Amino acid sequence: MSGLTPLQAGAVFVVGSVGGLLPDLDSDTGKPLAFLFHLVSVLIPSLLFARAVQIGGDSPEFLVCYFAGSYLFINYVVCAIVKKVTVHRGMMHSIPFVFVCAGVAYILFKPSGTQVAAMVGLAVSLGCLVHL
Repeated sequence: MSGLTPLQAGAVFVVGSVGGLLPDLDSDTGKPLAFLFHLVSVLIPSLLFARAVQIGGDSPEFLVCYFAGSYLFINYVVCAIVKKVTVHRGMMHSIPFVFVCAGVAYILFKPSGTQVAAMVGLAVSLGCLVHL
């Protein structure tokens, strides 16, 4: 990966691997869904951590509430909504979903620079496409 540090390359690899699991978000049962939501409920708050600290500060009580609340919200509320509104092998097994996932990944990694964000978006899209 040209111009990426080993840490950035590792992040691109991990996010691309997660991208390969994203189409299984619509699976109501099974280990891929549980694994994916556990992983996403840790990764998303971590990616938004800098913004959360700007808003709420960096006190230990805020951080505990932020990470615990984020984990519970994503893992239980968002997961229940996704299970309710999706059908396995439905919309999430489509090319437009690949573009949405790649775009969200790009936006989340934009603070790391355009090159890293583009590589992450590409890795997510390739992971999703390989799954399809």
